Amino acid sequence: MSGLRLLLAGNRSGVEGPDAPAGRTARLLRGHPEVPFLLCLIFFVLANFTSLGSSAYAPLAFREVTLQATPADPVLPFTLAAVAATFGVVVAVLTRPIGLPRSVIVAASVSVGAVGIFELAYSFIRFPASFWLPAHLNLSYWRYGITVLSFATLATVGAGWWRLDRFWWYLAAATMCGFAVWYVAGVPLSIENFHGHLTPGNLLGVGLAVNVSLKWAVFALVSWPIVNGARPSVLIGSRVS
Repeated sequence: MSGLRLLLAGNRSGVEGPDAPAGRTARLLRGHPEVPFLLCLIFFVLANFTSLGSSAYAPLAFREVTLQATPADPVLPFTLAAVAATFGVVVAVLTRPIGLPRSVIVAASVSVGAVGIFELAYSFIRFPASFWLPAHLNLSYWRYGITVLSFATLATVGAGWWRLDRFWWYLAAATMCGFAVWYVAGVPLSIENFHGHLTPGNLLGVGLAVNVSLKWAVFALVSWPIVNGARPSVLIGSRVS
């Protein structure tokens, strides 16, 4: 039983088992990931294509990925490699228990969600802290934050399969420490400053290493609980309906 199902199974009403409300919710999240996906998708559309967020962010991001960015993003190949690896692993472990279409939904969602989680943390490093303070409130940055958050929430589509073990907690602690060190170091260890210009000199290599390492750690944080939670189903060959 995954960590999430153990949490949901703690039904205070005293009714236990798969027919309890908590048990039905856990089974819904595991067998029908399209339900949380649709909820996340609604938030995503509101944040990216309405005045709630940066309405032009999604088309801009699409152009930056499909066209050559200026300056070229040295992190993009590593990001795409992490997305491809995460997508492939999640599809591989979930296809048998929930089928290929639903495993693709989960895999695509958590891959995009991992990027969103990283960018959400990175935004506090890239942009000066004063940009986020009420005294210097800049709605464009808050809208940018809402947009990135809409990407990050997609990582929860696979929540029904989460099983958090000791390795995950160690990795989460190490990742948070890494982001904390990066935050204290600030822009000099970033591959770009808050104006979007690449950091010159030897610091570019250091910033690239820090960026890639923490990004891959975030991808591991969103994919490993699913792999860990789906492992019994894959070994037994059971299917969740």
